[in-house]
Amino acid sequence: MVGVRVLTLNCWGILYISKHRASRFQHIAEHIAAGSHDLVALQEVWCKQDYHYVKEHISSVLPYSQYFSSGVIGSGLCMFSRWPIEEIAYEPFQLHGIPYKVWEGDWFGGKGVAMCVILHPRHGPLHFFTTHMVAEYSHGKINSNQSCRISQAFQVVRFIRRYKPRFAIVSGDFNAQPESPSYNLLTSYGQLTDSWLTVGGSDVGPTAGHTCNLPDNVYTEKQSRAKRIDYIFYSSDNMQPVKLQCQSCVVMLEQVPHAKLCYSDHSGVAADFEFIQIENGDCSEDEKAVKAPMDTLIVAEQLTSMGIQTAHNRRQQQMVGFLFFISMWFTLIAFSWLPVILSVISFNPVNVGLTSPLVGILQSIAAALATLFALFGFIVTQIEIYKMNQLHQEIKLLCDIHVNSQK
Repeated sequence: MVGVRVLTLNCWGILYISKHRASRFQHIAEHIAAGSHDLVALQEVWCKQDYHYVKEHISSVLPYSQYFSSGVIGSGLCMFSRWPIEEIAYEPFQLHGIPYKVWEGDWFGGKGVAMCVILHPRHGPLHFFTTHMVAEYSHGKINSNQSCRISQAFQVVRFIRRYKPRFAIVSGDFNAQPESPSYNLLTSYGQLTDSWLTVGGSDVGPTAGHTCNLPDNVYTEKQSRAKRIDYIFYSSDNMQPVKLQCQSCVVMLEQVPHAKLCYSDHSGVAADFEFIQIENGDCSEDEKAVKAPMDTLIVAEQLTSMGIQTAHNRRQQQMVGFLFFISMWFTLIAFSWLPVILSVISFNPVNVGLTSPLVGILQSIAAALATLFALFGFIVTQIEIYKMNQLHQEIKLLCDIHVNSQK
């Protein structure tokens, strides 16, 4: 029976500033070319030349591939397959960070969720998904991007359901730990099964399967806490006589052999699947999951509502900043140019100094730029509120539908 072996890895390919980027991609390509993976999903491949390098070096093993362009510098997502790709699709996240937070970069990356329909030689179309959701950027209980991430998780589930896949494998860097609301939304409302837990892994102890901030990783910052945020989920259509079943799941691609180098700041996750014939009425506990996970949807609705309120507060602050900078702009113009104007209209030259006009110009430009920046932040936040309201209304409607269905 022909199964499927899947690999996912966040490559940490941040343009030209990632440490040892070229060497790491060389080792990544060598590993894939020497391995027996059927499907590979890579995240953070921000330089398209890195994608082409990997594609060229593994073409004899995985001849079919797709790179997903999006945003200013791309989506960072690409897929490789042993079997033909029948169809591709990509959906950018409606909420994907804030553009003026350049140090985060999520907005410029144009993150989203990608899909390739793989033509399996024996079982037909298999939907292969990958994504890279917004990072945490904070380490306390209050997460500045939690509302954004929950909306992205909801969008991933909605995207998967749109295609009604017979077999679905969903991989990537979700930046969500197992106890997080985003993870719960994917596994409960999305009814995706976690490969790691299926084969006996856990979220604590030596079998926790951490994929990020590992103490042995040379790129891990000091005092960082190891966590599991990279996953391979899967699901099958319960109405079909054949389903996907995970047989093994391992964390791999940590230290490069014979080198003081790691493949990435993340570890990779690999899973083996088989297609299992089932009898009518025979289903696992995962497939008996409640169709309307109310608790998960309610938490998602609450977090989205909190995100809207936070955005409203930020918009008010930006409006105050805009008014302050525009008043400062007019004040600088008045003080810098008033002597010159008086000199002209009075026909009595005033000693204003040779540098006064130049200083006035520079001050006016600086104030104008600050004003435009504040206005830009206000507009961006207004768009964010609009998009978040759309998602909130959709989640709230689902909550109402499930409440009415239980009456």
